Amino acid sequence: EATVGNPLLNPMRAHNLDLGVEQLLGQDGAVSAYVFHKDIKDFTYATNLAGTGSWAGYTSVTGYANGPSAKVQGVELSYQQQLRMLPGWMSGLLVGANAAFTHSTADVGRYDTVAQTALLRSTRLPGQSDTTINLMVGYETGPLSARLAVNHKSKYLLAFGADVTNPAQDQIVAGQRQLDLSLSYKITPSVQLTFEGVNLNNEHYYTYVGVPSLNYQYEQYCRTYKLGLKVALF
Repeated sequence: EATVGNPLLNPMRAHNLDLGVEQLLGQDGAVSAYVFHKDIKDFTYATNLAGTGSWAGYTSVTGYANGPSAKVQGVELSYQQQLRMLPGWMSGLLVGANAAFTHSTADVGRYDTVAQTALLRSTRLPGQSDTTINLMVGYETGPLSARLAVNHKSKYLLAFGADVTNPAQDQIVAGQRQLDLSLSYKITPSVQLTFEGVNLNNEHYYTYVGVPSLNYQYEQYCRTYKLGLKVALF
């Protein structure tokens, strides 16, 4: 058995195609839509190299290999505007939203020392969520600026198990949803008081192996608050 690096890995390469349209909404906003397609070659993943090359006599060799190909395609949507058309104090409201809906595929494999043949599997690209959504509401008036944002990210593949061809061994990061708040107030033109509240809903980080009931890692960071004072000297 062995655990090795691989200095012979090829650098990852990609051909990307993006097509989009954007419309300005007066001077205070914009709406856009983009589609994209990426062809990726030689992405890196951890696998068992036993039975191949210099490792022909080994039963287990944890190392790294280049994936032959992967594809990522999807659509991105965005909208942001200050609602100056509203009456009174409501004219300071801001709204914004953006979302990405993605589909990915990747080919990975290992050598089976028993069958003496290469085993291949088509799966999703590691680190790629299918759905990412950000929603924001804010307020801008005079010296006050405020933002409240919700960020959602669907589950994604973190890493393969010892057998990359077995999806039951995949390490998956569960979907996450986080609420953040930021406030700032200009006391004078050169002095600004700031406040940030991060992860106000106390979202946790949860990974599992194969199915959600098989917990692999659980982390909870609680809420974070930051209070600051910015001074412009020039």
